[in-house]
Amino acid sequence: MAVVRTVRQLLALGLTVQDIQQIADRLPQLVEISLEDCAGIDFSDPAADIIDRRLTAIDAEIARLTRLRDTLTAQPALRLMALHPDVPNAREPRDGAGG
Repeated sequence: MAVVRTVRQLLALGLTVQDIQQIADRLPQLVEISLEDCAGIDFSDPAADIIDRRLTAIDAEIARLTRLRDTLTAQPALRLMALHPDVPNAREPRDGAGG
């Protein structure tokens, strides 16, 4: 059960199943130490690359979401429609005046 708990903690930290598979041989060691206790970890270990790749992926996703947010924020018409749903859409014909 301790290994399952450790795997769940790693998943909660953002690692993927594929990441965990790459360090599966080290799971018994991780069970022995607290994930919060980083003392004595050799950061030149190839397993550290997994963390670096995951952080890079998370940073890329944050950047993508930030760009998306900025794009949405820069659209005043979308903000107006969101804040005032009773404002008619400019593309819809009004009172039969469209074709």
